[in-house]
Amino acid sequence: MFQRKVHGENQQKLFHMLNVFHTEKLLCLSHTSRTFSEVSMLETVSNFEIQTELNRTQTVQEMEYRRDMNIKRTLEINKLSFGDCTPLTITRSINLQMKSVSELDELVAFATTVGIVSTAAKREIHQDLVAGSTNNKTRYRTLRKCQHRLTLCASMGTYLLDLATLHFLTGNYLKAQEMCGRITSQPSYFAHTGILLPQNQAEIYKQQYCGKGYTSIHKLNKIFTDDIHLRKDIIHLPHLRPEISRSRSGVWIPPLPYAAFLSFMSCNELKDRIGCDVSLRNLIQVKYDDLQGGHSHWIVYTLLGLCYQTFGDYPRAIRAYWDSAQTKTEYHEQNPALERIAAIQRFNTE
Repeated sequence: MFQRKVHGENQQKLFHMLNVFHTEKLLCLSHTSRTFSEVSMLETVSNFEIQTELNRTQTVQEMEYRRDMNIKRTLEINKLSFGDCTPLTITRSINLQMKSVSELDELVAFATTVGIVSTAAKREIHQDLVAGSTNNKTRYRTLRKCQHRLTLCASMGTYLLDLATLHFLTGNYLKAQEMCGRITSQPSYFAHTGILLPQNQAEIYKQQYCGKGYTSIHKLNKIFTDDIHLRKDIIHLPHLRPEISRSRSGVWIPPLPYAAFLSFMSCNELKDRIGCDVSLRNLIQVKYDDLQGGHSHWIVYTLLGLCYQTFGDYPRAIRAYWDSAQTKTEYHEQNPALERIAAIQRFNTE
């Protein structure tokens, strides 16, 4: 703005904008945020590459894509915390959905409701089934009710993996494996900390969903992709109990490696060695993924180690656990990979 010559009416507009910034004390434009960025907003928009991108003419598909990704990311990072998922918040979110007057209002209320209902169902199953309820009739009733709730939530992207986990824990391994296959066979729209998808994912998304007249809720159901959050007070795979018990907040696992791992364990229970080999190859391939791979998530190496350990391939299991221990990513201090290595070594010396 300042490096270009500004004359006449544009000069007055620029002065007015700067005067408003000054009188309104909008210091966020010129100061950095210690929390989010080391570069101020004003420095960011003054960047030549960013200005070029902002000035570039966008197609209708590109504008729709950017709008969808902003909505998707907003929903992913503004989910209610575990403690906020109560019957009262369920009632409020449903009331908001009924009173919504725009598609965006309906979308936010819908996504919030799905997240709360899913969390509440997983917590209730754990309390009544895993925590020791002995009344078979009560257990069956709780299971049916919560399975119905998770089935409703499963229409929204990777929430399908919550239902697959329940099927695995209740012995329906074939159903669990089938659901995992649906996740791994579809394009992944996992952006992790970013707003926009990687270029290859973005092109697939624009071809499949942009300019086709789909509603936002329809697209959200197809593309919503988030980490799988496992805690010790909700249903979880027993294989990951050491990792889950080390942290009060639980463990976050990207959807693709989790789906491949759950598929492997389902095939193992079914004595399907070919299925195990396919799932293991999928997990090895995902290990190198730019966004969901092991270099960004130490838990991916742990999942790989568990698969090798299940096969009795202890040298490769130890190597995978060692890679997990050496991956200094988020929450790595809660990683019990070295303890898993010690357990294998003790087992081999007995």
